[in-house]
Amino acid sequence: MSFFTALLWGVHPMHVESVTWISERKDVLYACFFLLSCIQYIKFLENEKVKFFIYSLLLFILACLAKGMAVSLPMVLILLDYWYDKKWFSYNKIVQKIPFFIIALLFGLLAVQIQAGGDWGGRIEKLTEIKSSTIIGSIPFLQRIGFGFYGFLVYIIKLFVPLNQRCFYAYPSPEHVYDLQYVAAPFAAFILLAFAVKMYGSRKEIFFGIMFFFFTIVSTLQFIPVGIAILAERYSYIPYFGLIFMVVYWLKGKFKKKKLAVFLGIFAVIFIFLSYRQTQTYKDTGSLFLNACKYEPRSGFVNATLVGYYGQTGDYEHAILYGETAVKNGVISWKLYRDLGKSYYFAGNFSKALDVWKMATSLVPESDKTGLYYDKALMERARKDFKQSLEDFDSSVKYMDKDLLSPKANSPIYYDVAITERLAGNYDESLIALDNVMKLDSTKFESMLKEKAAIEIVAKKWDLLQKDCTIMINLNIVKDTAYCNRGSARLFLGDREGAIADWNEALKINPGIINIKDMLSRFGTK
Repeated sequence: MSFFTALLWGVHPMHVESVTWISERKDVLYACFFLLSCIQYIKFLENEKVKFFIYSLLLFILACLAKGMAVSLPMVLILLDYWYDKKWFSYNKIVQKIPFFIIALLFGLLAVQIQAGGDWGGRIEKLTEIKSSTIIGSIPFLQRIGFGFYGFLVYIIKLFVPLNQRCFYAYPSPEHVYDLQYVAAPFAAFILLAFAVKMYGSRKEIFFGIMFFFFTIVSTLQFIPVGIAILAERYSYIPYFGLIFMVVYWLKGKFKKKKLAVFLGIFAVIFIFLSYRQTQTYKDTGSLFLNACKYEPRSGFVNATLVGYYGQTGDYEHAILYGETAVKNGVISWKLYRDLGKSYYFAGNFSKALDVWKMATSLVPESDKTGLYYDKALMERARKDFKQSLEDFDSSVKYMDKDLLSPKANSPIYYDVAITERLAGNYDESLIALDNVMKLDSTKFESMLKEKAAIEIVAKKWDLLQKDCTIMINLNIVKDTAYCNRGSARLFLGDREGAIADWNEALKINPGIINIKDMLSRFGTK
């Protein structure tokens, strides 16, 4: 029984996401510590040595550090008391779990605050992506209950029929939120849980298995919505253990050992095949979201990710194809329009890119306008509409969230402003923007100084050029070029001897500068 429980749990197709997707390696890690903690607790139940209790507690902390879902362990330990007939609901047993519940509460509160965009009183780094991901908070309470229990039932169904799998399960569109499956889900779940309670005294495996599943998955059931998916396959990783244990244990009492081995072996082979097939969708982002798009064709997130992926890989033909198909299907998503606009832009169709970007601008929330206006400004610059480009850069800076982004993060925008001002012939404004970049990001000081010198030559800002070249010489930044340019500045400022001296210094460093030799010869100087 242990063998087939472990085998079916290990090869179940719903666990592909947890094992194959590198971002979910924390699932495998927390499951390792979670199960080890259970094993140590069972040893404690068997011989009541305190060291095993301490081991279990320490492993629980490691599980929580790996992933917040581990906070369900105290309830699982109570179920283990029940399974081993250890007066599981007695006062002593409940008090015994207090250290586990305190740790669970601490990590639970931490996880909830981080998911809501908090920084735990300044002790951790605030996540910049939280704002745009927690967008389902306005769902009415009763709908959240329906959606949560709908996910609860879908997980159970997919335990037995793991078909139509994908990396993303979208919330229903507004016109479908009151469909039968969402309205009836809480009642069906209540009946199932009531059945488990009824089996409390007569069929321990049923009560244990269903309640193990419920306690370990309830925190993910979107009663408090986080993110934009109604459920996720990775959340079934540990919870399925209870259900598979229940099924195998129940079947053990119905079949002889050989028949049961053949029956479960067939299921294992089927699961292995389905798991292998599911891994093929994880080859890259394109294959992953092409598969998701088959089942979620109206999802803005899925279509935007698909278009964005092909755009980033330079396959603008497919990006435009999938983007236009989504738009024709009525998908409304500012991210989709943004990424489709980028693809049109890089494909050279600026007018079409502008049309799509305007659609995105009308939908984008204020917290995300910075990036959108920045992209649009680059496109306008490519069209040589420098006035509009600079207006869009200003809008990008205006909507920047100063609380979430460090000053250093602003420097790329100011650099592009400098380039745009230079192209527009506004040299003074370009130099001011480059100064801003240098102040915001010290790592760009050297490159911006070179950029300033190039603009100062074109703008004939000889005083500034002489000053900046002196700084470059003192800091040993391309000294041959700096001496060469400072010499030109000194010449235009009337310092002929100083110009000759600088040019000679430039030739000492780099004798191959032909134009400087020509200049010196015209002055009759070697």
